[in-house]
This record gives sequence, C-alpha cells and structure tokens, in this order.
Amino acid sequence: MDTRQLEYILTIAEEKNLSRAADRLFLTQSALSQQLSKLEAEGLPPLFTRHKGEMQLTDAGKIYINGARSILKIKGDAQEALKDLRQAKIHHIHIGVCRLFQPLYYERILPWLKRSYPDVEVTAVTPKLGQVRNLLENNEIDLALFASRQRNKFLKYIPLQEDELVTAFLPALEGAPLPLALPAPDTHLRQLADEACGNAQQLMPIYAEPEDLRSAIALAKMGECAALIPKSLVRGTGLACSSLNPPFHYQNTIVIRRGTPLPIIRDICDWIQRYGFRDGCQA
Repeated sequence: MDTRQLEYILTIAEEKNLSRAADRLFLTQSALSQQLSKLEAEGLPPLFTRHKGEMQLTDAGKIYINGARSILKIKGDAQEALKDLRQAKIHHIHIGVCRLFQPLYYERILPWLKRSYPDVEVTAVTPKLGQVRNLLENNEIDLALFASRQRNKFLKYIPLQEDELVTAFLPALEGAPLPLALPAPDTHLRQLADEACGNAQQLMPIYAEPEDLRSAIALAKMGECAALIPKSLVRGTGLACSSLNPPFHYQNTIVIRRGTPLPIIRDICDWIQRYGFRDGCQA
C-alpha cells in the first residue's frame, strides 16, 4: 500500500471536508476523490459518511485511521533513525572486548556487523584492567563487552547474562585437592577471580595462569588441575563443576556512555542482547 493514501485519508478525517483536505494536500478535489474511490474499490467498506455537510468516519474508517497512524509513525521513526545515521557520519566504530568475550566477538558479533554495516570499519580494542571508563569517556571506544560486579555512575550498563565462577574438574577427581588454573593476571576475569578467591573459604595452590581459558579447560580435562572458569564455559566439556563457598556470581554486560546512543550503537546493543548471548559466552 502506498503510504500517501494513508496520508490522504488522515487529512480528510482531520478536515472533515474533501475540498479543504485537497487544498491542504495540494491536490485537486477530483484527484483526492479518485484516491478515496480507488481504496473503496479494493474491497474496503465505506470509510466516510456525509452528515450535515461534513465527512465523518464510519466504524470501518475509525479502524483504518488507527492503523494508518501506526503505520505512518513507524515510517516516520525509521526515517528519523536513518537521518540520524546519515548525520552521524559513522565510518568507524571501536568496540572494547575483554579477553573473555573475544571468541564470542570474532565468531558471532563481528560477522553480523560486517553483514549489517558493510561500509563501517570495525576495530576491536582489548582494554587493560581499569581502562574501560576512560576509554569510553575519551571516545576511544564506543561500547565495551565487559564482565563485572561493580557499577560506575558515569556509565550505562546493559545486562546480558548472569554467570558464576566455578571450579571445573574431571568427574573422577571430584573431592580431590587439585591445584587451580586461574585466568591470566591483569585481566578483567582475573580481577573477578582474585575477588572470588579472597571471599572463598578455601584456596588451592595455583597450577597455571593461561591467557586463553581454553588452555585452562584442556588442563582440567587432562586431570592436571581444576580450572576456575565461568560456569557457562563448562557446558559440553565433559567436566564437572562446583560452586565456590560462598558462590561467586557476576554479570556479563555491554557498557556504553550515558545519554542517547547513536542509532548504530543502539542496533549493536539490541542485537547482542537478543542473539549474541543466546548460547552463553563460549570459549
């Protein structure tokens, strides 16, 4: 359906007069009358009746008008979003991706970005510990994928998934005093791990501190140690897992600057919320 027809009917309903509506639309009265007849010829019931010289909506006309307003609002919102995108002139975005989320980013998020925004260059930045706020405030990154238990009032946090740090081990070794493979030092996950170990009532010796959590999982599958990893990574490994005492939960989030995000940033956040974490954060 041509949205101009919707605008014609809305204008007639507002003016309650075909001649005034035609003047407002810069059409001849006969041209506007033809448009109305064309709609009714498509099988629609009459949209207007004449009463005391005015064109008044029928019940069918009221339903049509409500639908027309909704459709035109959607069209207007889409046009505004496209206008904002053109005005923003975004050719390059920077995404902060902590090591935990790099497999997810490169295997799922980046391919979607390349397909959806082929003209936008995308750069991934690995923030150092404590850098996320400064990078966002200095416009060095546009958003960050981040694991945290803390909040900063200057930033906006969009929740993705709650997770838990657990010890993962071969089922046959449950209860054995195994050393731990911990995340590498100076990483966001290690910061959480240090906090978790500080809170826990038991702390085993450190076996290794691999950069890649897949290495920690491999060591645990070999029976060399237990791995302190997110519970979401245990699924499908054949490992058993145990909560710390007390359990240590944290939130996987998107972090952006406060205020109204640009349309492309809003689209990215919406997509990651809907689809990016559908199967959890996989190493």
